[in-house]
Amino acid sequence: MEKLWASVSDLPDEYRSDTILAERALRYSSFILWSLTGQRFTPNTSVIEYYDTRKTLVRGSTIYPMFIDGQPYNVNSSCTCSCGITHTIRLREQPVRWINGVWVNGEPLDATQYMLLDNSVVALLGSAACGSSCVKISYVYGTGLPQEAKSVAATFAIEFLRDWSGRPCQLPRRVKNIDRDGVSMVFDPQDFLADGRVGLYEVDLFLHAVNPTKSAKPSKIFSPDIGRAHRINIPNPPTAVILASNDQAVTRGVDERWVSTDRYLVNAVREGHVVTTSIESPAITLSSSWVAYRDYAYMDVHATELGSVLNDTTYTVYDNGIVIFSAALKILE
Repeated sequence: MEKLWASVSDLPDEYRSDTILAERALRYSSFILWSLTGQRFTPNTSVIEYYDTRKTLVRGSTIYPMFIDGQPYNVNSSCTCSCGITHTIRLREQPVRWINGVWVNGEPLDATQYMLLDNSVVALLGSAACGSSCVKISYVYGTGLPQEAKSVAATFAIEFLRDWSGRPCQLPRRVKNIDRDGVSMVFDPQDFLADGRVGLYEVDLFLHAVNPTKSAKPSKIFSPDIGRAHRINIPNPPTAVILASNDQAVTRGVDERWVSTDRYLVNAVREGHVVTTSIESPAITLSSSWVAYRDYAYMDVHATELGSVLNDTTYTVYDNGIVIFSAALKILE
């Protein structure tokens, strides 16, 4: 844990004169707070790193040994600029919050050409970065700090600075009482240390709020019977589309499979009725036919028939010219 929870500028003016000493106190307080909060919180930090995709091993591809920068690597034999294989790069710092940008040989990639997986891996889509010896990635990593963490870290650091300068402070002392005449000392057992506290009321309130169970490290769950799912981090997720009964989501340029659980439609298709489907704008009748399967019906629609369809356009399904139902087409942008 190297990142500070607070900066020198967060300290009162009287404690900023010795910058080196102030940073040392902040390093002490940051490390102790990070440890006593279960090692779960780190400040968000922006970094720029460089990678070589020739070192990326893609599942299913043939590999051959190659020395890059004096080090041996297994390299994809099919790794050419047109291979179209998805290369993945595990970033050095984790967890990754978001990607600021990706450059290949000095040229920026569009945001649609890469994605963040599991807060740790960048997947380079298509062949844009295939076999490149210089991939520059700018990203932000860290968990982010809880509310008031900066203030607590600064308060804790101030007590160290006061102690080191010989001024009165609130840091608990090991020696509780000294009888000078009898040369005897009474020691404070400092039981708060065993409870994961530091003996400062404001700091201990914070520690209790963010780590009430006194966890030493973040917990993890592993099961050999359950495969690991991947988390896809999308910085700007698309707007949610709400579909009513029988509404269909349409992506331009992609063949679609429409599904309906309408009982009338399912029975009509199963009984061999002439079922047709028309779109309002532009006014066309789809060439595809509905197929009944179990308790629903589906129809494979060609992308060429939906190329100019507008959002919220109505489509209607007929049984021998009689309307079964009408619903909307929602365009996914």
